[in-house]
Amino acid sequence: FHIAFQPVDSQVSDACRKITNDGSAIAIRLVNYEGPVDECLLKQRLESNEPIIYILGNTYPRWRPIPTGYFQKFYQPTSKLQALLPKPMPKTVVHLRQGDKGHDKRRGLDNTTFAELGKALPSDTYLVTNHLSWYDYFSSNFGWRHPNWHAVQHSASRSFMWDNHGELTKQDETQETQQLQMWSDWYAMACANQVWHTHSDFSLSAIHWMNVDSRTIKGVDPRTNKLKLIQEAFRTDDKMMPLKDRGP
Repeated sequence: FHIAFQPVDSQVSDACRKITNDGSAIAIRLVNYEGPVDECLLKQRLESNEPIIYILGNTYPRWRPIPTGYFQKFYQPTSKLQALLPKPMPKTVVHLRQGDKGHDKRRGLDNTTFAELGKALPSDTYLVTNHLSWYDYFSSNFGWRHPNWHAVQHSASRSFMWDNHGELTKQDETQETQQLQMWSDWYAMACANQVWHTHSDFSLSAIHWMNVDSRTIKGVDPRTNKLKLIQEAFRTDDKMMPLKDRGP
């Protein structure tokens, strides 16, 4: 994260450098492909008086609404990330997340849906995806922009990437390059005016931390032949208390 972003307040950086993980601090693990988290235990840990809590995860249980532009109040891109960001930054971004393996099926990744997306969105739409052959499809058919990556790092693993055939393999570029490219995709979504995405916590986190207008792509409704787009659950559900304040 810190190769891509730096705190707006330099004093935060100085304080973070003094923190070391010697194994004695409270740790929280939130990984979306593992079992459900124990929210009662998390509540207990988050409301403790511990000065440092380490969090390892790629998700958050029940995203909550936050103010627009929230992330940028605290973090800004490093010069290394700025060098990779699309220019100009896109107003509309589509994130198409291919599943990891055969059992990880995700809606909205069929040719019919792709054709309707191309017709529904402007020609300057920016595509973020881990299936790089889709770059050419949307560019040649609808004029969409995209990054020039040759591989895409798995956001939950430093060891794996998707190659230009959409296959999950061991990564062959330096970790720093892969990570910066990944964060460039994330920040392009975070700074957009609107994001349409298939199911993915990667895009959802960018949407959430900047409160970007967004929809989840669920394919095409066979009754109407129109795109099926749904609002994010954290916007349609009743307002939730912070995790630390929730009861059992």
